[in-house]
Amino acid sequence: MADDTRPPKRQKLATSTDADTAPPDVCFFLNRLKTASPHNLHAKSLSDLLEGEFSRCLLTNYMFDLPWLFAECPRLKEVPVLLVHGERDRHGMTKECREYPNVTPVAPPLPIPYGTHHTKMLVALYPEKVRVGIFTANFLSNDWNTKTQGLWYQDFGLKVLADSEDEEKEAVAGSSGDFEADLVHYLSSLGAPVKLFCGELKRFDFSTARVALVPSVPGVHKGKDMEKYGHLCVRKLLKMYKIPPTDNPLICQNMKPFLHKYLRKWMPPSELHRQNAMPHTKSYARFNPSDDKAGELDWAIVTSSNLSKAAWGALQKNKTQFMIRSYELGVMFLPPLLGRQSKETPSRLATIGSKAAEKSNVAGSDTQPTELLPLPYRFPLTTYNPKKDEPWVWDLVRESPDIFGNAYIPH
Repeated sequence: MADDTRPPKRQKLATSTDADTAPPDVCFFLNRLKTASPHNLHAKSLSDLLEGEFSRCLLTNYMFDLPWLFAECPRLKEVPVLLVHGERDRHGMTKECREYPNVTPVAPPLPIPYGTHHTKMLVALYPEKVRVGIFTANFLSNDWNTKTQGLWYQDFGLKVLADSEDEEKEAVAGSSGDFEADLVHYLSSLGAPVKLFCGELKRFDFSTARVALVPSVPGVHKGKDMEKYGHLCVRKLLKMYKIPPTDNPLICQNMKPFLHKYLRKWMPPSELHRQNAMPHTKSYARFNPSDDKAGELDWAIVTSSNLSKAAWGALQKNKTQFMIRSYELGVMFLPPLLGRQSKETPSRLATIGSKAAEKSNVAGSDTQPTELLPLPYRFPLTTYNPKKDEPWVWDLVRESPDIFGNAYIPH
């Protein structure tokens, strides 16, 4: 007599057919400006990110205004919160957190002098999903309400059960575990409380991730660990996803005066309605410089990383080791990843308000799907006049009055 007993069901990666895993109309969002409510296109607020009945939350950032943060998201007062910070006054931060008994402050280790914890992210646990958000804003009112910031988030559902070993193999073959592995590896570096929190993430399916993570962790990294972080991680991803080389020139220089000729005007597309919102976002992209393809990108990154060795890392000792000072985290948008869910031709990237984006809206002009990015600057980029224009620097006195009639005297 045949044995009809079925083996226990195995976990497999969840499918991406649920409505909450459908791709958004843009690859990432900008912050919702308080002064331009009717015109906040492609924008989200912090309360949008922390919506609903989440049961636990991990918040990481460089700077915190706790009264503002908990007023903005009252749910944070009701659930366990892990708060990873980069405040220099660690004792003061610990003392301030005592006013919130549900909050556990975490000051991650900083083994290299002059490093800091600069990552800006959240991980919110819900009964049926986890939300991962990565952005460029500190947890400060001005950062979220008056400056231009970039933010990305995605929801990931629970893993489901496979009916057979064949289904399990099929699911694994059609997915990528890199996002989950990279996320857990990065978070585990922040300290024991966060490493324990990572155990909760095993329940969720990250195979639908539309981005690759670009982390930086302080330390001196060697061997295979070198390409896990910073600019070497970006190089690895470009090779892995076979982003073709470009014929466009890459010009390098190591003298300070050279920088001026590479500066471009801050001119956000009118479609984004934030011409007067000071940029705090950090973004990197390879774009096509030709006028007829203005705004077409090969890849893009939104990250906490400023353009510094402390953030991106520096090769040392004849390139045998890689030194990073600070914690950073970003997301990289690559056509093969963005097109993976739809199983179509890998997507093309275009910035909102550009010629490339306009062409994608013309019926029959191109069968290749186009993913839009709300990068807050207009293509083609516009140069400054080096004889008339001078970069504004926060710690330099400006005695000439601004548009409000005020001089700038830094304290």
